[in-house]
Amino acid sequence: MIKNLKCPECLKETLYKSGFAMSGRKKVQRYTCNSCYRTTVKPVKEVAETMPVKTLVPAQERPVETTL
Repeated sequence: MIKNLKCPECLKETLYKSGFAMSGRKKVQRYTCNSCYRTTVKPVKEVAETMPVKTLVPAQERPVETTL
């Protein structure tokens, strides 16, 4: 099993490598889910828990810049 990669269909971390697929002239890794048995080349990457989360400021609270 590959950690931090989730299946885009069932969102479980049960992916394993299953060969390669050709995308144009590039060779890309293919993954198969052990739960729903679907294959994908674009798994969902899980965001690390240690990364800071940006907080969004509503438009009403932002300072207005005026140029003369």
